[in-house]
Amino acid sequence: MLISKVTQLAKLTTALVLIVNVSRAQIQFAINAGAPVKDISPYIYGINAISQSPAVYASLSDLNPGSDRLGGNRLTGYNWETNASSAGADYHHQNDNWLTLNPLQAMSGPAGTLRSFHEYARSLGRYSIIQLPMAGYVAADISGAVSEEQTAPSARWKRVQFRKEAPFTLQPDLSDDVVYIDECVNLLVYYYGKASEGGVRGYSLDNEPGLWNSTHARIFGKTRVTGSEIIEKNAELARAIKDVDETAETFGLVSWGYWEMHNFSGASDWDQFKTGYDWAVSAYLGEMKKKSDEAGVRLLDVLAIHWYPEARGGGVRITTNDSTTAVVQARLQAPRSLWDPTYKEDSWLMDLNGGTPLNLLPQVSRSIDKWYPETKLAITEYSFGGTSHWSGALAMADVLGVFAREGVYTANLHHPPVQFLAQAFKLYRNVDGHFNGFGDRLVPSSNPDSTSFSIYSSLDSKNPKHLHLIVINKKESSVNAEFSLQGSKNYVGGLVYGLAAGESSISKKNAVQSIQNNSFSYPLPAYSMLHFILSTDKITELPQPIYHELTTVSVGKGRIVSSENGILLPEGTEVTLRQKPRRGGALLDGAVTSNRRSQALRLQ
Repeated sequence: MLISKVTQLAKLTTALVLIVNVSRAQIQFAINAGAPVKDISPYIYGINAISQSPAVYASLSDLNPGSDRLGGNRLTGYNWETNASSAGADYHHQNDNWLTLNPLQAMSGPAGTLRSFHEYARSLGRYSIIQLPMAGYVAADISGAVSEEQTAPSARWKRVQFRKEAPFTLQPDLSDDVVYIDECVNLLVYYYGKASEGGVRGYSLDNEPGLWNSTHARIFGKTRVTGSEIIEKNAELARAIKDVDETAETFGLVSWGYWEMHNFSGASDWDQFKTGYDWAVSAYLGEMKKKSDEAGVRLLDVLAIHWYPEARGGGVRITTNDSTTAVVQARLQAPRSLWDPTYKEDSWLMDLNGGTPLNLLPQVSRSIDKWYPETKLAITEYSFGGTSHWSGALAMADVLGVFAREGVYTANLHHPPVQFLAQAFKLYRNVDGHFNGFGDRLVPSSNPDSTSFSIYSSLDSKNPKHLHLIVINKKESSVNAEFSLQGSKNYVGGLVYGLAAGESSISKKNAVQSIQNNSFSYPLPAYSMLHFILSTDKITELPQPIYHELTTVSVGKGRIVSSENGILLPEGTEVTLRQKPRRGGALLDGAVTSNRRSQALRLQ
């Protein structure tokens, strides 16, 4: 075909212009798959049972949550003896039986709500966190709204006592005026064993004490709690729990937001702490460390905080479902307040923090390292909004990546993980419908532009051939990204799954066909989140593991106290069971491999 020199020159000039434009739009990521790795806790992919409707709660298995928390305002006034609870200011300070119907139909009898929750969470392999009351009183009835004149102490309430100081019973006395919390823990241990034996893994020391005077004014009164009260109650309740189950983990402080973390929500006794501590988080940790040393036992295992961003876009808070351009842009940037020492969000917290970037998780981690080393960190409630908009998926995916990178132990979304939020969970936990997800061992990656992009990388201890990359493009235009893979392994190709603006669910994208010298390029769609699964072998499909439900049967007078009864397990998983004899006798051990639809182990 004959083409004039003028035409050729025009085409060449156009090509050169296009190359220059693409080059300006490129982003280069470096992933060091050969660097030292750290474990990613599976519990960061968690939910809060209390925020789900029964229908939604029953439909979340395909998100593969790693942890589940039964906690929130409802549990502050929960009476385990009768399963009555208080809605607090959320609904007319009403005492009722709501927790016997939500999010599960509770079994009858003492702690029925707690037992149903734990059995359900355990059957799905989730780390279960149960909140215990600490504010002072719990509901005595299910008779509806509580007036201001009926504020505790009154006949509408039962007094909370952390220790019974008498023999425990599985059938508590309903005629007295006291509810004993250590007796509740004992009942759970009786039925399920200690935490180390398959029992309740974590206990939350109530919830958001800095708000008790408003959320639970009928229980606590209208006077704001002091820092000293928070510390004393935390230490006393934690000691009572540990005396019954020393293997259970305690989740403490459970702050509602940055103001409580800053100065115990303006507590009247903050002045006595601020001379020795930089903020309330440090004060709480330091004083709990002293209490633990005095008791001779660690009283705080996990520092728990809540995070509902105050960041705004165009004057509107991002935690709404607003999808205006200003809110969307603010929502996409808001995860940076969790970790970025240079990012200043648009919120009143900037004034509270003296104009300094929040840099939240590193700031908390520094306090832990200084005042109570080896304490774990949990975000047991959070939400970044955008349920019905793609920006909610991108922000949520970014937040989950931050939790993984910053070493968070547990995290529990306090919002139904539906619509676009569900897609973010699936990106990490079930990207292909066969429960393949992000790896469990974090490797470092570099990102030269955190305003426009996020990247998180991991290896999979169960499949060492795979390298996982989560990449988020926060720009309104498609960008050609270049990836450089460092380390001793040679990757040859990979699969890609993800979602972009205009799409409603994760789907399989064009594969990475060729990786040359551990480098490749890939176009990132505008406003997208992608999960790359790179492999040292040619890869066309991900593994599709077979799952079986494990059942256990105890024969005789004993009971199995360490089991995963009812849990769905990948074929070939070995489970160790322990039987506790009812009267005398030795503990019996056994193991079973789940290779059939139903597998039973009988211990006599």
